[in-house]
Amino acid sequence: MAKKSPQYLTLPTVCKRLGRHRSTVTRMIKRGDLEAIKTQASPQGRVLISKESFDRYQALQESEQVAG
Repeated sequence: MAKKSPQYLTLPTVCKRLGRHRSTVTRMIKRGDLEAIKTQASPQGRVLISKESFDRYQALQESEQVAG
């Protein structure tokens, strides 16, 4: 079976979906809450967040809200 290529979301998309500021999402990436890659080493490179890690994070947040 062919392996699916990973899907990514842009930083602005994740910020909008989570309702969080760019700096907050950047901290989440640095803490390891979200997996991300940078398309270039230069400051102009785009940060792309793994859709799989975004979905995991969202599911965890939803389960914590229900439990809390």
